[in-house]
Amino acid sequence: MTDEVRGKLTIAQDDRIRLIDREGRGYLFVVRRGRASLRELERWRDQGTQLRVRYRGVPDAGATADLIEPIVSDPKP
Repeated sequence: MTDEVRGKLTIAQDDRIRLIDREGRGYLFVVRRGRASLRELERWRDQGTQLRVRYRGVPDAGATADLIEPIVSDPKP
């Protein structure tokens, strides 16, 4: 099962992250190797960057983050 969630990081530790969505629900993931460095994760967390995470499995029960990317807003004309 693959799903996707959007939100901001609150925890970035080794290969684990916690993401909080707009409704305040938290999701715990294991970051798949090579998807993002700890330095990138910490920077996104510290800057409050909105992220898109595509994952496999059940959050909080060993779900794996297969894709982590910043959400870039379209520039306003």
